[in-house]
Amino acid sequence: MIEIIKDKRTIKFYGDIKVNKIKNVYKTLLDNIEDIKKWDKIKIDIRELESADSSFYQILISLTRSFKDKIRISTVNDDIQKDLSFYRLFIKTSSV
Repeated sequence: MIEIIKDKRTIKFYGDIKVNKIKNVYKTLLDNIEDIKKWDKIKIDIRELESADSSFYQILISLTRSFKDKIRISTVNDDIQKDLSFYRLFIKTSSV
């Protein structure tokens, strides 16, 4: 689901993230938000994200709007990339 890797300034999403699991994802982000705010760059690693629904993309939209130019997203699979385009999440990519 989600892992915060503070020493690498990375938020890692993995597996299936759907509405039935989003509360745990949100809580993890909220519990770590003060540390995340201090990071000069934020890597979002979704290489191991297998599937997601709109609840996940709402969180991703919130993160990108809150942290604008700080966000870098890892290389993703084709299906997730299509979803990012659908939600107009044109985020700078990087290798993680």
